[in-house]
Amino acid sequence: MLRGTPGEVGGPVVPTHGFLLDELRLDAVRIFEASHPPALRIAQHEHDLVKVCIVLDGACMERDGLNVRSLRPMDVLIRPSRQTHVNHYGGKGARSLLLELPPDHRYAVALSRMDTSGMVPVGVRLAAGELVRAFHDGGRDRARLTRVAMRSLVTMIVEGCLPRSRPPWLHAIRERLAERFAEPLGLDELAQLAGVHRVHLSQSFRAHFGQTLTAYVRSLRIFHVTELLWSGTDISTAAITCGFYDQSHLTHAFWREREVAPGQYRAAMVAASRPP
Repeated sequence: MLRGTPGEVGGPVVPTHGFLLDELRLDAVRIFEASHPPALRIAQHEHDLVKVCIVLDGACMERDGLNVRSLRPMDVLIRPSRQTHVNHYGGKGARSLLLELPPDHRYAVALSRMDTSGMVPVGVRLAAGELVRAFHDGGRDRARLTRVAMRSLVTMIVEGCLPRSRPPWLHAIRERLAERFAEPLGLDELAQLAGVHRVHLSQSFRAHFGQTLTAYVRSLRIFHVTELLWSGTDISTAAITCGFYDQSHLTHAFWREREVAPGQYRAAMVAASRPP
């Protein structure tokens, strides 16, 4: 049983923040570790504060508009304030380290204006690893080490995740994929639509969005399958509706994204929907 009161370490599951495990407050920034139960779905919502999320264990997916991100351990997600999004958690749930920056933080405005659809630079991932190690340090220098690592990470994000100019055809391709995700992926057709060579299309998409065309479409399909499962649609119907050949094809892709089979996920969904 989950015990405690909201906001306390060891407190109950909060719909968007999860089960609070530990936290520090440094320079008016809240740094906290939280876990979310398996197969949890958090409907469209937004946050008042800028957030940085570092996945520690498990898997989760977030969608905002055309952006669909499948996150694994040590992936970093920057979420501007007031950005509406939907969250799905994997079959094993997830544990994350999160930062909440107050509106008067010197980098809050810059982070809120960032384009978060691109690839997170390697330097940001390395800085995130340093923050995780400092936060979990059991010594007397924990707060000092965490403050230094936090400042380094935030600075690295602002300096390393500058918006990149993208050709308009890249946005058109993503819109086409988001609208017709259930249809077979025709690279030649997409290249013709963009007016570029197929190799250039593939390379540009990955360079600008941090994922391949195939991975993006797979994430879209699994996102919509999960939404259908939550609405009560049976697994085989959800598979065909979202572009999979059959239930077996869906199961293979679902394992990759959610770490369980669709039937197991549905059972976990029922458990996740029960009040604590």
